[in-house]
Amino acid sequence: MLHVITKCLYRLSFFIMGLFYSILFTIFFYPLSVKYLEFSIMDYFLFSMFLLALGGAFFDRAFTYFYLDIGNDYEAINKVHYVAMFVGKVIAYIVAGMAIYFFKKDFYLSLYIPVFLLTGGWIWFSILKGYIKVKREKEGNLEVKFKTKVGY
Repeated sequence: MLHVITKCLYRLSFFIMGLFYSILFTIFFYPLSVKYLEFSIMDYFLFSMFLLALGGAFFDRAFTYFYLDIGNDYEAINKVHYVAMFVGKVIAYIVAGMAIYFFKKDFYLSLYIPVFLLTGGWIWFSILKGYIKVKREKEGNLEVKFKTKVGY
């Protein structure tokens, strides 16, 4: 993300949007968590926000790896790379969920942590992909086109 988004104000708005979507997702899952987790409200929100931010950071590391591997050209990253990132993350999170279930014997917690990690990466991906799309459209509209009428 730091390689693609260069302006400080855009980075700040990126983090604010990520925080907003993370809060919405955390509030959406709160009723289930009250039933199955024994956290206080503040602990739940802090833990959930931490997991979502961690999932976003994991996705950002994978994105940076592909970005630097391709030669610092974010336009060269295609759908295959994004699918590879998400498939790798899903496999890692399923293994983490199985390990949590094996050690804690808590089915909800073994689903909760991988889902929040994956959702954090998805939120990060959605915002970054939207920024790249807007940046491409903005760069495409900068071309100056002259219409000349020869002979009139």
